[in-house]
Amino acid sequence: MEFNNVNLEKGYKKTKRKVILGILCLAASLLFLVLAFVKLANASNNVEEFNQILFEKNRDDRIAYLDVNGYAYLGTESDYKHFFLTINNANYYNIISLYEHEYDEILDELDALPENECLRLYGYTRPVTSELKEYAIEEINAIFEDDTLNSANFEDYIGAYYLEGTKNNKVSGLGAIFQVSLDQLLIAALALIFGLIILIPSLKAKESFGDSIVAAWPNRTEYENELNDPSTIWIEGLKTYLTDKHLISIGDELNIYDYQDIVLAYPTRYSYNGVPSYNVLTIGDKTGQIKEISKGKIQTENLHSQVLDTIAEKNPNCVIGYSLENLQQYHLTYNTKKK
Repeated sequence: MEFNNVNLEKGYKKTKRKVILGILCLAASLLFLVLAFVKLANASNNVEEFNQILFEKNRDDRIAYLDVNGYAYLGTESDYKHFFLTINNANYYNIISLYEHEYDEILDELDALPENECLRLYGYTRPVTSELKEYAIEEINAIFEDDTLNSANFEDYIGAYYLEGTKNNKVSGLGAIFQVSLDQLLIAALALIFGLIILIPSLKAKESFGDSIVAAWPNRTEYENELNDPSTIWIEGLKTYLTDKHLISIGDELNIYDYQDIVLAYPTRYSYNGVPSYNVLTIGDKTGQIKEISKGKIQTENLHSQVLDTIAEKNPNCVIGYSLENLQQYHLTYNTKKK
C-alpha cells in the first residue's frame, strides 16, 4: 500500500516494521524450539554410563544409563518415589530412584535376571541431598551390618549423584525437554510472547490504514485533496492532522474521525511513580467506542488544546472536557467500548 502523503507513509512503514519484527520473533521462537528438540535428540543418542559421568565436571541433569543386576531397598521420599542401592557386574554401588508407575515392573525384571546379567536403566543424574545421604548411610550400614560408610567417605563409595531411573531408553517427552533444553525453551517462550505482543496489535494497526481511509474517503483522490489543502494543519508533536472535515491521528494505528461523529473529547494525562509522563486525547464517537489518540509528550498540553478547540469549532454539539457526569452520560447514551 502506498500513500501520496509523507506522514501517512511514515506511519504505515513504522507499522510494517513492527509486523516484520513480530514475525521475526515468532520465527526465532520456532528456531529455538527446534534447537531444543535437536539438543534432546543428541542427548538421547549419546547417553553415557552413569559412573563415567560422575568423574566429569558437568554432572547435573545429564541423561545416563546404569546396568543393574542387584538391588536393596533404601526408603522412599514420597508415596511415588523410592530409592534403592544397586550393584553391577563391576561391583559399583550406586543409588537409583524409581517412580511408582514403573516400580513393580522393574523389580520383577531384576528379580528374574539370570546370574551375571544386567538390566539397563536410563534416567537423569540428580545430586544426593543431605537428607538422602543421611538415611542412605543408615540403611546401607544396616544392610552390610557395619559402620564403614559415613558422611566423609560417602562420595568415595556411593557418589554425590543418584540416577532417577526409568526403563525408557529414549528418555523423551515434555519432562525430558525441560531437563535437557531448558535454556532454549526459555528463549523460545520469551520470543513467542514478545512476538505476539508486537504482532497482533501491529497487524490490526496495519489494516487500519487501508480500512480507515476507505471508510472516510471512498474516492482516493478526495483524501489526497483534503490532506493537501492549504487550510489543513499538521501537528508534528501529536502526529495529527486537522483538516476541514476530519481529525486524523497517525499513532500505533490510523484513526480518522469526522468531526460530526465525535460526541465526547477530553485530554488525559498519564503518570508513572507520580511523575507526569505523557498526554493523550480521549475521544468518544457515535459508534460507542472510546479511544485514546494523538499521544504526545507532557509538554504538548497546548497542542491538545488546539485540537480540542478545533473539534469544538467544527462540532459545537461535542462535549469538551472530562467530568464524571459527562462520562456517565456518554455511557448511558451509547454502548461504550474503550480501546
